[in-house]
Amino acid sequence: FDVTRAFFGTITRANGILIIFHFYLYYLLLRNLFQSSDWLKVFRITALVGFLSILIAWLGPSLAIFSSIVPKSYTRLSGLMGNPIVLASYFCVVLIILSLAIFEDKNKKWKIFYYVTFILSIVTIFGSGTRGAILAFFISLFFFLGGFIFFLKQNKKVKLFSALILVIALSFILYI
Repeated sequence: FDVTRAFFGTITRANGILIIFHFYLYYLLLRNLFQSSDWLKVFRITALVGFLSILIAWLGPSLAIFSSIVPKSYTRLSGLMGNPIVLASYFCVVLIILSLAIFEDKNKKWKIFYYVTFILSIVTIFGSGTRGAILAFFISLFFFLGGFIFFLKQNKKVKLFSALILVIALSFILYI
């Protein structure tokens, strides 16, 4: 056991106090340099790239243009990432960004696009067959809907619907 390595981490594992410090500085820079309109651009670009990644993951093995990049022999989706675990982890991050975009963007056309990309991202996570990402999705759904139930005060229908989905997600988590 190396105490120095445990405290400072390694660059390949991206852990340790120095990495956490750098992430905090990165957060402060992003928070101070970007305005709300800039964040909407980031949300839209992320949604577009996520949608293209979904198309490549599902259609890539059958398209000739991607024949040398996307493997055909996999039974699980891997997309351009080449690895189903990396693809599913990427879409877990995309889901978080799309959740923020759905609440922040007021444009109806973009909201519809966010919802479509959100649903297709969930389907792609399941298509990747990565159990860890699927479990992470249901655990995050549990906390997200729990936040709706306990912190949303005005809409009882949303609270009831959130409680119903929460019970279903909890039963799925306990089944796994």
